[in-house]
Amino acid sequence: MARYFFHIMDDRALVDTEGTEMDSLDAMRVEAIRLAGRVLADDAERLPSGRPWQMTVADESGATVFWLKFEADYHGR
Repeated sequence: MARYFFHIMDDRALVDTEGTEMDSLDAMRVEAIRLAGRVLADDAERLPSGRPWQMTVADESGATVFWLKFEADYHGR
């Protein structure tokens, strides 16, 4: 098993200092997508409009192994 760190960057940086043990890269990818969905749903009112929201997943060496990026903006404004 490997430990992965799920960092979130929006208008602030939330650094995961604890990490999560995962069985595989596929398990890490699924967890990252599920966690991103929960964060986006729970913090929808607070998330900045027009600026990207990003989750970066790093391995124990600090290397980025996966990332998700979301951006929401009003069309035509």
